[in-house]
Amino acid sequence: MGLTEWVAIGFASGFAIGAAAVKLGLWYWLILRWNEEPPESPAGDAVPIPLKFRRLPPSR
Repeated sequence: MGLTEWVAIGFASGFAIGAAAVKLGLWYWLILRWNEEPPESPAGDAVPIPLKFRRLPPSR
């Protein structure tokens, strides 16, 4: 099978999975869950991990 066939299979399977998710209502559930605010952690819980990292000085 060539590249075009694999691309066609990928698009078709993605479309079929997406259509099934919409039909079952899973897509809207996923979007609603994605847009929710994260629950507040209780006081004294672990400190959140920073998302930015500093570069280390170059080692010689």
